Amino acid sequence: MAAANKYTSITLSPESHDIRISKLAGRGTYSMEEMEGWIERALDLGIYEVDVWFFVGMPEQDERSVMETVEYCGRLLTLFKGRNVIPLLCPMIPFLDPGCNFFEEPERFGYRVFYRTVEEHQRGMERASLVHRINYETAWLSRADLVRVGYSALRRLTELKVEARLYPRGVGARVCQKIDEALEFIRVVHEIDCMLEPAERQREMDKIGDEILRLNRQVFCSGVGNQAFPVLREIGGRWFDEMLWESETLER
Repeated sequence: MAAANKYTSITLSPESHDIRISKLAGRGTYSMEEMEGWIERALDLGIYEVDVWFFVGMPEQDERSVMETVEYCGRLLTLFKGRNVIPLLCPMIPFLDPGCNFFEEPERFGYRVFYRTVEEHQRGMERASLVHRINYETAWLSRADLVRVGYSALRRLTELKVEARLYPRGVGARVCQKIDEALEFIRVVHEIDCMLEPAERQREMDKIGDEILRLNRQVFCSGVGNQAFPVLREIGGRWFDEMLWESETLER
């Protein structure tokens, strides 16, 4: 792979740093120590980048375990500093995938599913609150916890990436500010969305309409960004054109 293209990138998905949780999530075939050794060999062989994905919403994964995963990400950033090893964290929202084992047998794995049909999912997505749009929760993290813990974990991971100089300080500060704004506004919207009287709920929602539009424009805009490269860039290009591949390789 490295011989074919000097910008080869490999993605790993251990789900959790805790091998017990990783196994419950269907992974867990290697320990973190084994993964670190594998990454070292891959880099020595010329692999350009290794992305390591962790998730929030796994069986038996509570808030403490999530934050321990984040701190483990800090270990990776320190161990492979300057060598393009990028830990990434994905809160598994809004949906537990219909058709997966956790969705089909939720009680067996410690899940509760709120929406099962297409129509139920549609009605859920029409709710104002992100919390109410999520189609599941676990015995360890409620829907509100999945949002709060997920955002908080991403915030801490951003701080660790700034400390490791993976992100410029200014970029990290902007990401953390947006996360703080999102958490506070989610709280406001959720309180309104929980109001039982439709007319009162609509009146309160109208009051924050301008703020909803302002924040939406940060997402639905003419740029795109992600965790790996949290800077807005032009929509329409291809991420591998921008970050990994040379034009000569793409033309083959």
